[in-house]
Amino acid sequence: MAGIDGYWLVALIAVTWLGTATLWGTVRRVPKTKRGKVGFAVAITAEPGTKSVIRSDFVLALRKHLEASPPATSFQLIEVPDYAAAKLFTRDDADRLRRKIRAHFVILGRVRRRLLKGEEHDILDIIGLVAHAPLSSDRAERLSREFSELLPSRYQMKVADSFPAIEFTASWAGLIAQYIIGLAAAMSGALDYAEALFVEVRDRLSVRDQGFLFYTKVQQRIPKHLSEIAFVRARESLKHWYETKEEVDLRELERQLEEAVHKGFEGNGWPNLNAVVSFSRTRNTSRARSHLARNAMPFGT
Repeated sequence: MAGIDGYWLVALIAVTWLGTATLWGTVRRVPKTKRGKVGFAVAITAEPGTKSVIRSDFVLALRKHLEASPPATSFQLIEVPDYAAAKLFTRDDADRLRRKIRAHFVILGRVRRRLLKGEEHDILDIIGLVAHAPLSSDRAERLSREFSELLPSRYQMKVADSFPAIEFTASWAGLIAQYIIGLAAAMSGALDYAEALFVEVRDRLSVRDQGFLFYTKVQQRIPKHLSEIAFVRARESLKHWYETKEEVDLRELERQLEEAVHKGFEGNGWPNLNAVVSFSRTRNTSRARSHLARNAMPFGT
């Protein structure tokens, strides 16, 4: 009887240990990106002996930014816990984490506290990583290059008033993520989603400090991307009209060309489309040639 009681006691201990270990593993496990979501992982740690609220403030501000953007509802924010973030030091470490949790973005940050000019400062060094599939290697490289270019690698802020700086940094990281995903979506043919993201970023930038160099770069690039999206749509409309020769399809192409003029879209392809529409409407070859001649002119002439 005592042997049986001892058996059950051992079994109970084993089950309890297994349950505890399973619960502990679940609590410590870094969540994976859900299907259909854009994973955005944040792994920020402070050097030993430094108590910093930068990670929690960064995640809070980034979550607030993404939740306020309708096109960004597809983003899933993943906060990497301290025990895992403490093991991440390099771009290769960040890439291994990205693959493991199927994230599209990883922000890897290290916080150091230093005394500068008599005041305590937190210095946040950032490594940003982006990947999006399925894209060709050259397009993936372009995304990575733009993300690295537009996301500053170091921020320096006074400890006494660090929250506004962190809120700004997180908001900017969110904007850049939306911009990069907009690029990836456009490359993948998801034009409506790409356009929504670009418009959202453009509108948010319009109310911010115009003197910030990174803002200026994005502001200059978004009109070009919107023009490219519009041109792809117009080209598809032309292809459809060639197949159907329906008046409604020609009118849709005309509408797109008028919208391109109204929004100031530029590019050598637009005069070609205008020439096709002009000739189809009037059979006026001289007018069609005048549109084609614009391909040899500088933009804006």
